[in-house]
Amino acid sequence: MVCDCLLMKEERARGLMGCGEDCLNRMLMIECGSRCPLGEHCSNKRFQKKQYMKLTPFKTEKKGWGLMALESIPG
Repeated sequence: MVCDCLLMKEERARGLMGCGEDCLNRMLMIECGSRCPLGEHCSNKRFQKKQYMKLTPFKTEKKGWGLMALESIPG
């Protein structure tokens, strides 16, 4: 799905990123694809850019395996 997010030339020149909280794809929990109008200025491509949090699996006492964050996850 292609979003309709826009950034002005001046905003791009300042290094601002688009596709924030008001991005239709982000609201639907979909990453923007290669046809996003913002291209490299899109902030909704975390999996594609491999921007993962540091995590580690761990064995729980009664419920099998879990996943623990090794760094603070912003809310």
